[in-house]
Amino acid sequence: MANTALIIGIVVVMVIVAAVAMYTGILSPAGESYAAAIKKNTTHLECVSNTCTKVSGAGTNKCSPLGSACGNQTHLECISNTCTAVSGPGTNQCSPAGAACGKPDLTIPDVIYFVKDFDGKNATILLSATVKNIGDAQTGTPWTIATFALSAGGSTKLYNGTAFGSLLPGMNTSASVIATIAASTTYIVIVTADSANAIAESNESNNQKSIMFIINNSTLPDLTVTNLIYNATPSNSTSNAALSATVKNIGQAGAWSSGYENMKFLVSPNNLYFTSTPIIPAGGEFTINAYYNLTPGVYNATATVDYQKKVNETNDANNELTVTFVV
Repeated sequence: MANTALIIGIVVVMVIVAAVAMYTGILSPAGESYAAAIKKNTTHLECVSNTCTKVSGAGTNKCSPLGSACGNQTHLECISNTCTAVSGPGTNQCSPAGAACGKPDLTIPDVIYFVKDFDGKNATILLSATVKNIGDAQTGTPWTIATFALSAGGSTKLYNGTAFGSLLPGMNTSASVIATIAASTTYIVIVTADSANAIAESNESNNQKSIMFIINNSTLPDLTVTNLIYNATPSNSTSNAALSATVKNIGQAGAWSSGYENMKFLVSPNNLYFTSTPIIPAGGEFTINAYYNLTPGVYNATATVDYQKKVNETNDANNELTVTFVV
């Protein structure tokens, strides 16, 4: 019994000595290593601000690995002009949640020109620009759609498009002006959307587009009929035959052909059909139909564009196409 009590007493003394040594720093090299290991294990991982972060103190890891994203992540985006919380990681695009947000952003995707009249010395042209709102809010107050700055030889003339109201995100509108210019002269036109800065935009640096052009005998429009097809089952229920013609502008300028009949279909011997065509930009094309009630037989059909010769073209000899079909 005495030996047992002695052993127990020795163990108790050793534990007390070890505890005192641990907290006073008096340890053997082996003891110091053990204590250091214990001290190193006094941190754990927790999700702080959606990031897995090392936190002082003992505890169970609640995320892994260190530095990774964690938690129920959301970020703020501008949706329908309201700052809205969206699930998933991301950079906040607005603040605070629920606040009004977003701005319009006006840009000009294209500028084109059409020749309305040409006498060899001067040309009357239509300048047209498309203005698009690529922002995430609609425009509000009335604003000038576009200003056209037409320059040649160091001289510039300004033309203002019409005023406009609200333009929704993703929508576009157009502005156009008519100008008379000298032939065989190089012009530059710079078109600016909202030139008076009436609209506060998210990006004010993308409001312009420019083109360079010259009008002479070799840069005029050139209309041609590229295809003519007979259809025995037309969409028009009152007819039993239809002709479908494809007209293309292969010239360098847009063709102004609006406001009058300039398309003629002739089916032998004397079945005529007249219609108008839209204005056609350089490189543009369209398809137009003519409808007939025909008796069985063999027919010749001719489609002629600009049959009244009102469009100034580089080539008037390629304006028609003839086909033969059977009803």
